[in-house]
Amino acid sequence: MFFATDDLAIIVTCFIVKGYTGTRIAREFPNKKWNYQSISRVLAKYRHTDTTGLKNGSRRPVIVLTDEKTG
Repeated sequence: MFFATDDLAIIVTCFIVKGYTGTRIAREFPNKKWNYQSISRVLAKYRHTDTTGLKNGSRRPVIVLTDEKTG
C-alpha cells in the first residue's frame, strides 16, 4: 500500500506521541481505510532506520538530455 507523506507523518506521530500500534492506528482512522499490516510495516521500518523515507540512490536514475546529447 502506498502512503502519502502526510499519512506517514500521522502514523509516526501516533506511534511516538501516543504509543499506538498498527492496529490501534487503523482503528483510530477508519475513513483512511489503512491496512494494519501496512501500518505495522511502516512502523517496523521507522524503528529500524528512524525514518520513513527512501535511502539515497534507491530511486530510479534520472537521465537528463542536454543540447549536446540531442543534437
